[in-house]
Amino acid sequence: MNEEIIRCGRKCREAKMTPARAKAAVNGTGQGLAEQTFYSWARRPKVWCCVTPLPTMKPNPSQTCLRANLHSGGARTGFTLIELLVVIAIIAILAAMLLPALAKAKMKASTAVCVSNQKQLALAWQMYLPDNNDRVVGFNCGYPSDWRMGFGGTGGATPPTLTATAPAGLAAGTEALYDWQILEGYKEGAIYKYAPNAGVIHCPGDKRQPDAAAGHFYYDSYSGVVGLNGGKKPTGGANGDNSAVQSKATPIMKVAGFRHPTDRFLWVEENDYRGDNIGSWELGFEPTDHTTSKWVDCPAVYHGVSSTFSFGDGHAESHRWVSGTTKALAAYGHSSQAVGTDPVDVTYVADHYPCQENP
Repeated sequence: MNEEIIRCGRKCREAKMTPARAKAAVNGTGQGLAEQTFYSWARRPKVWCCVTPLPTMKPNPSQTCLRANLHSGGARTGFTLIELLVVIAIIAILAAMLLPALAKAKMKASTAVCVSNQKQLALAWQMYLPDNNDRVVGFNCGYPSDWRMGFGGTGGATPPTLTATAPAGLAAGTEALYDWQILEGYKEGAIYKYAPNAGVIHCPGDKRQPDAAAGHFYYDSYSGVVGLNGGKKPTGGANGDNSAVQSKATPIMKVAGFRHPTDRFLWVEENDYRGDNIGSWELGFEPTDHTTSKWVDCPAVYHGVSSTFSFGDGHAESHRWVSGTTKALAAYGHSSQAVGTDPVDVTYVADHYPCQENP
């Protein structure tokens, strides 16, 4: 028999018909119950429900019965479309709130690793001094007496001259071989024994993409400043200064001439799109007016709009760039040396740039 189960209103509950009489009405044996039949819902004994055979019997409108909500006593078959849409909307809102926070946390973690790398390099720089008659280490990346052996030549095409042989399977012109050469070049450099972890030369925020066709690959993220370059010029000539641009910044060769180590840079992050961060990091330094200094080598923004620096006393820190021109230059890399209308960033670097004119 088809049955329509309806939850009753107050009048049905007051009738309190027994289940036996209700069943008798449904089976056709109950007389005088044509207009109202009642049945006790088994799982909720205090709720009385109407059981009306269809189509011959109809509930009395005066009972104000409502259709039973089946999930009160039976199994649900699933979510409704509205419920699913509400859940999806809530998840989308939570994701919109959490994803920026997660990205920011990831950036902070990357910055922390980078600062740690810089600090290890700075401490290695300090330990190198007493073992080498207080002469500062070379930053040119061309000789074993420099802090590392790097790629040289125009565009960084010439690989370093290494004593080790590359493992089998590293094909020429591949990023894998390039990374091995850079890491091995650091191991054969002058400060590796003081910081014996080749991974310290790479910032996890350095996401420069290789260009195999042009022979541009990237691994080293840091460059030592020219003003503290104690090495000799890779192509011969005078020691220290490896660029004619630096005629106004004479490199410090011995630590005795380094008077403000707590306030002067050692390594900076560099975004060199040509490949390996070739040689040392150069600034068009103006000793009489730091605000008129010019970019020569490019800074970097591997941490949002910030970059890390190590200092002569062994500490390292992150600095946030201010000028939009600096941010654009640092993001693209060597596209222009323009300072822009606001020299605040280049002035900051010049103030902390070590050389004999700014010891």
